[in-house]
Amino acid sequence: MPVFYKTWNKPFVMTNGDSFRRLTSARVRLVRQSDGEILNGWLIQMTASRLKLTLNDAEAGKVGERYLTEVHGPSVRLVLDTKLLSSGKGIAEFEVGRDIKFMPVSEPARVAVDDFTVRCHWDHKEFVGRVANISCEGLCMDLPAEILVGSLVKLEVHHLGDTYHVHGDVRYCVETGDGMGIHRMGVQLIQPDERWLGLFAQVSEAA
Repeated sequence: MPVFYKTWNKPFVMTNGDSFRRLTSARVRLVRQSDGEILNGWLIQMTASRLKLTLNDAEAGKVGERYLTEVHGPSVRLVLDTKLLSSGKGIAEFEVGRDIKFMPVSEPARVAVDDFTVRCHWDHKEFVGRVANISCEGLCMDLPAEILVGSLVKLEVHHLGDTYHVHGDVRYCVETGDGMGIHRMGVQLIQPDERWLGLFAQVSEAA
């Protein structure tokens, strides 16, 4: 059964142990209540009263417009009533409304990993970094570079002596603020093969 929370602009508790930090880089779907327009994006930052997103669409709309917002985390799905506070350059910030629906999901959509490295090929350059999490359809990685959203990248993912060759579109790219120029970026894979799906199944079982 879904669990409902009345926040009334106060913090809420996610009783299954999930945290705001684990929701970072989650996929987000927004439905504008005024006209039913659907927007898609990725979560940058979340608190009890605010959401900061990067949007695939250039602009979210007008300040003050309300959205039904779904946040698809690694083990939960949140359904939020949100109001647009600001929008520009593909990044938007929303205020979280009163009603929050919290629904566990049966399988993890994304699994955190700490022993994966990646070589990213883009614009005739190669960048070496680490993978933060993976899913059957994509991955999130930290690289010492800024890559344009929408760019096609080729990736070599290394894990336990094996190499997985995948490619996809960069959906978001956000500086981590560590002072070293590291950017966290999400990649939506294009036609992931059976080896990648097998890898995801393996790490999901071990998580």
